Amino acid sequence: FVDINPRKIGGTRHGAPIVAAENLQPNPDTPLLVAVGRRGARTLIEASLAKWRFENGRDYFLLA
Repeated sequence: FVDINPRKIGGTRHGAPIVAAENLQPNPDTPLLVAVGRRGARTLIEASLAKWRFENGRDYFLLA
């Protein structure tokens, strides 16, 4: 799992580690599945991913 909330980073969710978003690297073999739970966060997440050179439909897919 990936999060921008410093209080969650380093913890776990469903047994999987939560890592900082800025540590991500595009990987064509393992695209991200992005689920957004807050109003307005989708735009922020897409802008951050674009800044880090992630391409929608190749490096990540928005689910919610």
